[in-house]
Amino acid sequence: MTEEENIFESIDSSELETENQQPENVETLNQAAFSRPSIDDLDDTPQSQRFRKINSADKLPDVLTIESVELGVALTKDLITGEVIAPEKNDKGRCYYKSKLILKFKEEVNGERIKELVPSVFYGMDDNGNVSKVPSIPQACDDAKLDDNFTSEVAKLRNMFCKLVKQRPQDVSSKAFVNGLVGKTVKVQKKTGTFKGRDWAKLKIISIN
Repeated sequence: MTEEENIFESIDSSELETENQQPENVETLNQAAFSRPSIDDLDDTPQSQRFRKINSADKLPDVLTIESVELGVALTKDLITGEVIAPEKNDKGRCYYKSKLILKFKEEVNGERIKELVPSVFYGMDDNGNVSKVPSIPQACDDAKLDDNFTSEVAKLRNMFCKLVKQRPQDVSSKAFVNGLVGKTVKVQKKTGTFKGRDWAKLKIISIN
């Protein structure tokens, strides 16, 4: 018998049972604290159908095709800390939250699908602090504001869309505008920079066809 076998034989079997034994209620406690995940809970979206924002290293085509459009949600709580985010106020003292119009494109970049979050759409609040479930889409801006840095990019996009469909802005509903973007091609320009030590990149829409 080897030295290792002698050592093992010298250990009383009751000691092994005691060391490995768990309280009878451990499993019950675990079940109470955690629910067992189901296979149905797993993400079933293949990588080919995922969309990501661009990064500064991406090489992009000059023209992209809008495949779908979504409305961003109002972030009323910090996603990490869970702390409540205070709303903004307009000149009339009305509270609101900003969000974005999400454009998803047909073309792939480096084998991945891409999207752009276009600011801004607005979720209003009533006097009781309830946030609207449907955002307001900005009206088309004036031509003089197409190149400034203060006007909503959605308002600029709506201006370009109305010109494309040859309708007056006041004759194009928000629903018609958003739905009408699907299938359109847009000329884009990549903008990059650094904020708080981190690189950022975004797409600026130059024109729509």
